[in-house]
Amino acid sequence: PVQYYNNLNCWYTITSPVNTYITILFSPYLVEADFDYIDLYDGPNSSYPYLGTTDDWIQYRYDFESSSNSLSFKFHTDSIITDKGWLATWSAKSNTPPISQNGQNGSFTSPNYPNNYDPYTEQLYYITAPVGFHVNVTIDDFVTESTFDVLEVYNSSYVSTSSLIARLVLI
Repeated sequence: PVQYYNNLNCWYTITSPVNTYITILFSPYLVEADFDYIDLYDGPNSSYPYLGTTDDWIQYRYDFESSSNSLSFKFHTDSIITDKGWLATWSAKSNTPPISQNGQNGSFTSPNYPNNYDPYTEQLYYITAPVGFHVNVTIDDFVTESTFDVLEVYNSSYVSTSSLIARLVLI
């Protein structure tokens, strides 16, 4: 928690167990605004897809997640002002397999229901009705983190904007 140096380009790589993905949070985050920042990549180096930056001049962002078990980031500083820096806390999360149901009725719950679901939870549910039947979904209890956590319903077996029929989010 002391001043970091000027003119840094420090690289960090995180690798978690197979069949996991990585969540990372930078907090506290005390750097020179607009000039010192962290760029994150969805893999072990900068040749992988860019996940974003902590300082995009419009909105600061401090939490990210990878799509696989590897994440890398670069901490860049300029030559003028420094501050105390940051602390990164990361976790490996299990890739959850999709849950499928076939038939004329059934029920699903979110992970850990009725207790809180874990941060960065993603769960796919597939419902297949017999030929000649339609799927009707009723949601009896819906509480999520306002603005950030969503439930999306698609009219297909794949996630696509063209098949999105509902996007539920508390405001």
